[in-house]
This record gives sequence, C-alpha cells and structure tokens, in this order.
Amino acid sequence: ARRSFAGASPAERAAVAMWQSWAAASPRDAASTLDAVLATRSYLVADRVTLADLAAYLAVGSATNKNGGAYPPHVARWLRQVQVELRSLAPSAAWPSLVAAPANLAGPVPLPTPRKGKQPKQQGGGGGGGAGVPADDKAASTPREAPEGAAPAAASSQKQKKKAAKEKKKPKAAPADGGTAETKKTTTSNSSTDDDPSASFASLDVRVGRIVEAWPHPDAEKLYCERIDVGEDAPRTIASGLRAHYATADDLAGRVVLVFANLKPRTMQGFKSEGMVLCASSADHTVVHLLEPPAGAAPGARVALDGVDNVDAATPSQVQKKKLLEKVLPALRTNADGVACCAGKAFTLPEGLVKAPLNDAPIS
Repeated sequence: ARRSFAGASPAERAAVAMWQSWAAASPRDAASTLDAVLATRSYLVADRVTLADLAAYLAVGSATNKNGGAYPPHVARWLRQVQVELRSLAPSAAWPSLVAAPANLAGPVPLPTPRKGKQPKQQGGGGGGGAGVPADDKAASTPREAPEGAAPAAASSQKQKKKAAKEKKKPKAAPADGGTAETKKTTTSNSSTDDDPSASFASLDVRVGRIVEAWPHPDAEKLYCERIDVGEDAPRTIASGLRAHYATADDLAGRVVLVFANLKPRTMQGFKSEGMVLCASSADHTVVHLLEPPAGAAPGARVALDGVDNVDAATPSQVQKKKLLEKVLPALRTNADGVACCAGKAFTLPEGLVKAPLNDAPIS
C-alpha cells in the first residue's frame, strides 16, 4: 500500500504543515516541546512516520548541535523509531545519527496481546535465536510442567468461560424509551458537530489586528517579529514567516490583518509568539498575501462566518485538546472572487467581507 507521508487526510496534511513550519523556525526548545507532545503518541501526526517527523527530527538535530545535552525520555524513544524508519526507507541518504543503537526504550503504544498457545515475539536488535531475550531469562521462557494443584484452577477457568458464553446468548434489554441500542448510538453519532469545520470555526477567536511595528527576527531568516494591536490593553507579539514575501518590515507596519487570537503562545527562536496571522497562498506557496479586512474594521473585532453564529471563544487549552485549528485549516480558502471562506461560508465583519488578492487559494 502507498504510504502517505504528507498526510492521509486534510486534517493530517494541515497538522504536517504546521509541524513543518515549526521546524523551519529552528526552535531552540525543540526537544522539550516534542517531549510533551510525544508523552502519549508514537509519532507527531499519525500512527506512522510522516513529513512532520522528518522535519522535527532534523530540527532536533540542529538544535542539539547548537546547544548540546541529552534528550528527554520520550524524545529519545521517538528519535530511535524515526531514525530506524528513515534509514530503512532511504538507506543511502546521509541521515544524522542523533541517538545510539536502540536501547529498547518502551513506547506509549502497548505491545499486541499474543494469541493463545503462542509465545510472544521478543523485541530488540541482533540476530539469531532468542534475540532480545536476556541470557538469564531464556530458561524462564521455556515451558515447564504445571505444579500440583494446577488442575483445579484450570477447571475453575473452564466454568467461568461457560458462564460467560451463556451470558452472551441472553437477549439484551431494550432502552427505556423503546428504541434500540443501535438506533440510540446512531442518533448520538449523527448529532455530533465534531466534523463540521464551521462549528469549530465558531469557537476560534479570529480577530482584526493592526501591525503597530515589525522587524526582522535576528536569529531566523524566514521570520518577521511583529507587535499587533488586537483590541487589548497592550499589543501582542507575533512571529510570521513572511520575509520571503514582504521585502522589508516597513511593508508590514500599519497593515490591518486577521489573527488567530486563542492559540497557545509558542517560543520561536527565543521570540514569544502569541497568535497566528492569516494569509492566502498559491498552491506551491511561492505567492503569499495577507488577508485584508474591510475598510473601517477596528482592531479587536471578531470575524464570524456568513450564516453561523459565533460562540464563546475556546480557551487555548481547549483549542489544542479538541484540535480545532487542525479541523478548520483544511476548509479555509478564498473563493472565485477572492473572499475568504471556511467550508464555503464567507468571513464577515459588520463593515463587509474579508478578501485577499488571490482567488481559489488556501488560507493558513
């Protein structure tokens, strides 16, 4: 089967793109950031290696070369997995050796339960019989005669199995309202709005902002640093990868833009970024333009979708936990008239529509 390294679904592709952008900024705190994410996952985006893992792998290598030091435990385990995968996929490539030979660190995914009557396969490197089993444990893995008294225990086990089989044959009680369990399950599933990008957008805080000041990031050649007024007591600091598309910082200063304002702050090469500026881009990302709110839109005004009422904005932790951004990003694009939309519904403000000088273009 063909492997989808860029992501097998729109949500996966959006997540891969986000990790690639993060890695491109050469984050100094790469290892600590990844360790928190990898505490409950084997890979960054999916149940397999993707381009997100490749980009982060190289970013960790770059940061380690600069800063030195040992890897946190989850990062060390992930690096071993990714290193083995990359070298098996492209053995002739010069992959950096970031970790030593596998030390059989346990990952977050449990081993499969062995089928009855078969010994589980041992994990670990090396060839030959009994690989991965310590010498002192090989004898212990050999079946031995059952001790006296085992027969009654086996008989008891058989009785429990027969009882469980009888329970399975009993008809299940119908729900109190007269419907079937299957009907209730289907109804609950259909009522969920988790897969509706418009509903997820309504929980995001997309605000009008005005760039008060902008300057090149001193340590990242792709980033501008900005101070953006989003209607709060003080401007927010935000980093944007726009230096390839706007020649000077003066091209940004004074512009009115849109900002994702309820994302968790991130540190990008030592600069705290408290949001994300929205842009439309060509398919190959060679042309990028900031989204343009209508004239008269004030900093702090919140964008809504045409025909969809906003709800209270989710907290940054809720945005991350519910993966709201990953659900929304694949559905964002301009239409044939350059109007910014989510799942075909236009971005609206009291003063008018949000636009960009690119038609039928993805937004991120």
